[in-house]
Amino acid sequence: MYMRQSGQQDAQPRGLRLARNPILQRHPILTPLALLGGSLLLGYAALHADDLFPWLSFFGITPFPAYLSIALVSGLAGFVTAIISLVECFDRALGKNNRKRGLPGDKGAALC
Repeated sequence: MYMRQSGQQDAQPRGLRLARNPILQRHPILTPLALLGGSLLLGYAALHADDLFPWLSFFGITPFPAYLSIALVSGLAGFVTAIISLVECFDRALGKNNRKRGLPGDKGAALC
């Protein structure tokens, strides 16, 4: 429990609410799709990296592992972002329904 200045206890701490990324707030579907699409493009570029950048082979550098690892990280980030967005969407929808019903444990109307 947290104490107010007047000595009364608060049930909830104030100021600990996490904020979403502004890009995810504005474009909740576009962000995961952009990450997944970018990973597909980088995966395709990794397969044809020797054709795209033949001058790198003169130096003995192959861009295949770099492109493939960046594509893998981008794809995983897209999947995780999509799953988190879906969970938050369902959580918000269920939270609104539960507040309307007035479940036990609710102490008054919550403002969102």
